Amino acid sequence: MMPLLEYPAFIYSYLLDIVFNEDATAKELFILAAAIGIFWHTFCEIVKPIVRYLTYDAPWLREASEREYERTKKMWEEWGIKKTKEEAVHEAMHNWPNMTVNTIQHLAGSMLCIPTLLGTSDPMWAVSLACCGGLNEAGFDMVDSVKMLCGRFFTKDGATKYPNLMLLFGLIHHSIAAVLVIPMVIYYRTLRPFHWLIFDLQFAGGMTILIEYSKLLDITKPGDLRQFKIINVIILVFFVWNRFLHWVYLSCIVITTWYHDEAWAFLAVGGIVVVLFSAFNAMVCVIPFFKRWKKWRNKCVEYESIPADAPEAQRRKTMLDLQDSVNDLILEESLNERIITVDRIRLFIDALYERRDVERRHTMPPSRAKMAWGSTRLMRGLSVPPHMWSNKDD
Repeated sequence: MMPLLEYPAFIYSYLLDIVFNEDATAKELFILAAAIGIFWHTFCEIVKPIVRYLTYDAPWLREASEREYERTKKMWEEWGIKKTKEEAVHEAMHNWPNMTVNTIQHLAGSMLCIPTLLGTSDPMWAVSLACCGGLNEAGFDMVDSVKMLCGRFFTKDGATKYPNLMLLFGLIHHSIAAVLVIPMVIYYRTLRPFHWLIFDLQFAGGMTILIEYSKLLDITKPGDLRQFKIINVIILVFFVWNRFLHWVYLSCIVITTWYHDEAWAFLAVGGIVVVLFSAFNAMVCVIPFFKRWKKWRNKCVEYESIPADAPEAQRRKTMLDLQDSVNDLILEESLNERIITVDRIRLFIDALYERRDVERRHTMPPSRAKMAWGSTRLMRGLSVPPHMWSNKDD
């Protein structure tokens, strides 16, 4: 029997062999992905408290959290959520490490793809690292999906914390890695567009660090406003390239490859996943961010064009408008992004139902309406004793 202290080295050697094994089975790749996912979630749970201890109540973080409270208090009031300033500031400082630490996992996965994208002297070694980068995201997403499902169905406040639409949103978000990566590693291990997709999607997650940094900037200061401009131009260009142009180009190559290889299973399942993720890119990332950025840019130009001798009230109003546009620009990238996105989807669905109801009402003959009302009274008569009837409806 193997000594207990030798198990870590044995597990490490076993997983490393899978990474560089070109003929690894689906079971072995699943084990590797699950191990990587468990490692990263454990890593995050260990590092977050450390970062929280080092940064909580730091002057720069408290100032940023107070600004975030001023930006979001109107939204909380509209949603009927009562929060004092101190409660909101405490929550913001407590949650700040969450997204920041998670970016480490995405950046690490994207870095594993760089050797094959640059074309190193040992292509098979580089390909193995790129595939490991894909399994890195697949494992993280699989574990995260399990956590969401367990939180939804096995906790008391699961329905509140994970509403159905939010759960669906999260599962769609994780679908492309969780469903496609392992089969792609088995059958299309050396396909370079596949490596590019791994890099693009993981590096996009790492770009969140720029959004988090932009929340720390005070736009009333010229230097911080200049940094805010540069960061959001970079994010906009990156979104358009990464989430739209390059995504469509690489997806077309991969789908064309499946078609020429007559890989109908890949084409059926992968095609659906690509369409869903493309809709996610368009609805959640590119189009909303461009609209918010355009609004913010117009307000910024308006603020900077005010003459130096303008009345103080005008300058104050323009600054408030600029801060509101900053709120719109970065709020959906915060921890409330899923809530706002779910609300947008719910409003869209409600609009469809309202339109269908209106069309039915306009096309329904009056006689059918009277029959429906009579049928309602008849059903009431069959189900409720006459002495319980109310005269209001007569």
